[in-house]
Amino acid sequence: MKKILKKIMYTGVGFASLTAERMKKTIDKLVSDGKISEEEGKRIIDDLKKNSEIKKEELEKKIGELSEKLLKSLHLGSSKEMDNLRNRISVLEALLSKK
Repeated sequence: MKKILKKIMYTGVGFASLTAERMKKTIDKLVSDGKISEEEGKRIIDDLKKNSEIKKEELEKKIGELSEKLLKSLHLGSSKEMDNLRNRISVLEALLSKK
């Protein structure tokens, strides 16, 4: 389930990246047409990159939270919980095999 959510997130990031590339081309065109200065264009692009990174981190956090909620609602353990259970089973099996 978590893999599906990650694929959805990466698809969203891909779309955002395409949008950023189109924005960059548009801004470059505005600069070349003399409608905005090169400095303004760079500032806009830098702001876009910064905001994109912030939004990406927020999205990753929300997807992580959503996947944890989903796992809990399905009464499934997290990977850490599953690892802990596997370790406990191994210890118990070792104890039982000694008897």
